[in-house]
Amino acid sequence: MKKLLALLLFVAALSPVMAQQNEVCVAYFYSFTCPHCARVSPFLEDMQGKYPQVALHKYEISQNATNYQRFERTCTNRGILAKGVPLVVVGDTYLLGDAEIMRGFETAVEPYLSSGLACPQDTCGTVGGGGGPSAVTLPLVISAALVDSVNPCAFAVLIFLISYLTVLGSRKRVLRIGLVYVTTVYVTYFVAGVGLLSAVQSLRITGVIYVAAAVLAILAGLVNVKDFFWYGKGFSLQIPESKKGVIESWVKKGTVPAALVLGFLVSMFELPCTGGVYFAILGLLASTTQHFEAMSYLLIYNFFFVLPLLGIIALMYSGFGPSDMEKWRMEKRKTMKLVSGIVMIALGVIMLAGVV
Repeated sequence: MKKLLALLLFVAALSPVMAQQNEVCVAYFYSFTCPHCARVSPFLEDMQGKYPQVALHKYEISQNATNYQRFERTCTNRGILAKGVPLVVVGDTYLLGDAEIMRGFETAVEPYLSSGLACPQDTCGTVGGGGGPSAVTLPLVISAALVDSVNPCAFAVLIFLISYLTVLGSRKRVLRIGLVYVTTVYVTYFVAGVGLLSAVQSLRITGVIYVAAAVLAILAGLVNVKDFFWYGKGFSLQIPESKKGVIESWVKKGTVPAALVLGFLVSMFELPCTGGVYFAILGLLASTTQHFEAMSYLLIYNFFFVLPLLGIIALMYSGFGPSDMEKWRMEKRKTMKLVSGIVMIALGVIMLAGVV
C-alpha cells in the first residue's frame, strides 16, 4: 500500500511536467477593433476546452507596440505578404482570417497533441532576430525628410512665386502668400500620406507595399544619379512640362486663394520628384508601426520636408534677391539630384536587406 501511494504521489508530481511537455503552443494575433477577431476569440476558447494541451498565447496588436512588432516579425519570417488579423500560428503553419481559422484549426494542432509543440522564438519569445523590418526611428524619419526636401522641383516653384510677388507687392505680402503656399504643401503631403498609409494597412498588403516601396526608391535613386551626369537627357524625375503652364497661370494670380490652389497642384505634380523617399518611408511605417504612431511620424516628416521652403521665404523676406536664389538653385541642382539619388538607393537596399 505504501509503495502504491508513493507511486501515485510520484505520478501526481510528474503530471504537470508531462502536461507542459505535451503543450501545443498556439499564437493568436488579434485587434480590439476587428469584427472577425470577435468571432474567432470565443471559438479558440472552445478549442482550449476541447484540447487541454493547447496553450493559447494572445497578442493584441492595435494598442501594444511590442505585440505589433512581434506580429510583423512573425509575418515576415513566414513570408506572409497579405498581413492582417485574426492570425493564428501553429509552428510553421499559419491560419489567416476567421473562416480559415475555424476551418483549419483542428487540422493544424492535431499532429502535435501527443508530442507537444514548443513556442517558436518569433511568435511567443522575445522580439528580435534577423530578417524583415525593425522599428522606424525618429532620426531616420528626419534624415529622409531633409533629403527629400532638398530637390529642385520644390525650390523652383517657390522661387518663381516669390520672384513674381516681389515685383508686384510688399515683403509682407510675399511672406503671407509664401506661408500659405508652404502650409498647403505640408497639409497636402500629410493628408496624402495618411490616405495611402490607411489604405495599405486596411487592405492588409503592408508586406507587398514594403517591398514595392523599396524597389521604387532604388529605381528613383538611379534616375536621379543619372541626372547628375546627364541632366535633362532621357527620363527624369521632374514636374511634367505639360503642367508648368498651369502652375505659371496660378503663380501670376498672386493671391492667397491662388496660393492654396498652387500649393495643392504643385504637391501633386512634383510627386515624381519626391515620391521615391516618401513612398519608402510610408512602406516602413505601414510595416513597422501602429496607426497613431505612424501619424506622429508623418507630422514630423512633413514638417522637415517643408523646412527648407520656409528657409527660402525667410531669406527672401530678409532681402536676399530671388535672382541670387535661382542662380544658386541652378548651380546646385545636379548635386541635389546626386545626393537624393544616393540616399534613395541606400534606403531601398537596406529595406530589402531587412536592416530597417
